[in-house]
Amino acid sequence: LILKRLRTEREKAVDELEKIKTGARDRTQDTEMESLGSDELISHYFASKIKANEEIQELLHAIKHAVFADSAHFIEPHGDTFSLRCSTDDKGKVIITGKGVMATCLRERKPFFSGEVNEKKIEVGYIKEIRILSIIAIPVMEGSTPVGLLIVDTSRYHAFSEPEQKTVKMFSGQIAKILER
Repeated sequence: LILKRLRTEREKAVDELEKIKTGARDRTQDTEMESLGSDELISHYFASKIKANEEIQELLHAIKHAVFADSAHFIEPHGDTFSLRCSTDDKGKVIITGKGVMATCLRERKPFFSGEVNEKKIEVGYIKEIRILSIIAIPVMEGSTPVGLLIVDTSRYHAFSEPEQKTVKMFSGQIAKILER
């Protein structure tokens, strides 16, 4: 039983490593890095991912201050699930449920705005300690494919108007550019 469990975990780890290698190879096609070895590709892949995360994190803080939000988040889809890639909230303060507004925005590729979030009627797709009363959710698109979701929220009623919505939409384009690199 223990050996079977260890084999299963090893297989999962090998599969995950292959996904990382494939992602690294895909990102380095048609560049001068094709001649690099597998370990060098993986190292470059992780370095570029870390740099992208740092840039997205800085952008989220700028968004938060620009629209006077309590927090800003960048959420990525992974098949049927979602993961929080970057957030202005501390780690562990946001719990992704992956339903409601988040799933609908990505599926329909349409933004969502509300100044009167009633958490009993509207499921946002994540839970946090502070009550969410206003939200803007914008799909981050790479061409016609949604690659993530930019969300800003606050505990103030009617906190966001059209200028804030346009600002968040503009920032979603910047995140898409960061991800393309």
